[in-house]
Amino acid sequence: MKDIAIYGAGGFGREVACLIERINKARETPIWNFIGFFDDGIPSTNDYPQGPVLGDINVLNTWKTSLSITVAIGSPKTLKSIVDNIANKKIDYPNLVDPSAVLYEIPQIGIGNIITANCVFTTNIKLGSYNIFNIGTIIPHDVIIGDFNVFNPYVNVSGNTFIGNRNLFGVKCTIIQGKTIGDNNNIGAGSVVLNSIDSCKSLLGNPAINSILILKEYFRIVKKEKQAK
Repeated sequence: MKDIAIYGAGGFGREVACLIERINKARETPIWNFIGFFDDGIPSTNDYPQGPVLGDINVLNTWKTSLSITVAIGSPKTLKSIVDNIANKKIDYPNLVDPSAVLYEIPQIGIGNIITANCVFTTNIKLGSYNIFNIGTIIPHDVIIGDFNVFNPYVNVSGNTFIGNRNLFGVKCTIIQGKTIGDNNNIGAGSVVLNSIDSCKSLLGNPAINSILILKEYFRIVKKEKQAK
């Protein structure tokens, strides 16, 4: 078995520890020896049922033996920052795939991806690196995905969609077919994206629009109600 640890000891990190256990149980011979967590915000005196907190990034960067790391962080910006700051050449980043996930045809895939329970990937899909696909995410035909994207549970992406880097997709949001999603976007839970998005946008609603516009409309209504009293 190969030693593996998780960077991030929060709730999602502990879920990924369960994922590693499921991968081992699905095989005749377990492949992973889970040794614990690394985390910058939780002291190494903490222990969880899944394993101990081993230290912060400084401890990881001085780790003496070969170690696989999976980064379980739900913020694309923080996810990228952590990977960028891991400088230990003894570290590698495996792709972790839950046994219940369905992967038909992915001709191109990078490293460090996490694919959790009941995700579905169909045909001619290209994946970059360090993406997180949470429970029940659907990625259909001819989708291209870059790096450091976080898909929260039950995101539904339609076919022929291009997704760039460092995007955050809220729970149960939907992307209509043939759209382009740029970089550094935040798409709120339950939103339905009907149009392509450039970069650095925060969208919310059905249809998904700029969340700043939603706030402006909210305050306009509140002001109108106060004036009517």
